Amino acid sequence: MRISFLNKIIFSLLCILLILFLVIEESFAVMEFSGGYSYSKQAYGEDKHNTMKSTTYSGGIAVYIWSYTGLELNYSYTTDIISEKDRHYFGGGVYIVSVYNEINTRMYGAGVRQILAPLSSFIVPAISLGYARQIQSGGTTYILEDLYGNQGSLYATRPKDQSDNCYATFALKIRATKYFMLNGSVKTVFRAFRFSEAEDYIKYEAGFSLLF
Repeated sequence: MRISFLNKIIFSLLCILLILFLVIEESFAVMEFSGGYSYSKQAYGEDKHNTMKSTTYSGGIAVYIWSYTGLELNYSYTTDIISEKDRHYFGGGVYIVSVYNEINTRMYGAGVRQILAPLSSFIVPAISLGYARQIQSGGTTYILEDLYGNQGSLYATRPKDQSDNCYATFALKIRATKYFMLNGSVKTVFRAFRFSEAEDYIKYEAGFSLLF
């Protein structure tokens, strides 16, 4: 099984993070574990019976090898579900009464994090820039109904799509305790070096961080 170039980069960076954390004796070597969650729902159409739902779970690890700069690895899993309940004629006396389109997106990233205040501050702004591998899969379910009201379903698999991307994140961390912080962030993802696409994908998240 061939290992992709990005997987090699992520594996190598993870090894570097662990080695740095174990061998650096200076007090500024801090490791941060983080988790995040995002949910959104939008209704559209004349009767607002069509919906778009998006749920994201994310996690990451960072090692601050200098006072304000660290290396990070991150992962996120997003499920987007579009539900449309418009009635359309399919053919042969059969109608499509609803369509459920599900897209699952996994993203693996590696990058650099720069904080704009000491980690000991009450509020710590942070900027992250890096490279991510995005993998999308999913499918579409069609609910069919005949002239007698009998229903059935038809499922079509979405071809898997993989792409190389850049990401940028701005976060605000608010200290709750010495080792626990609450996070709010905004993240954009765009195809490598196509900066004009940055505004096409913007996601807001809330989460937490643990410092060691």
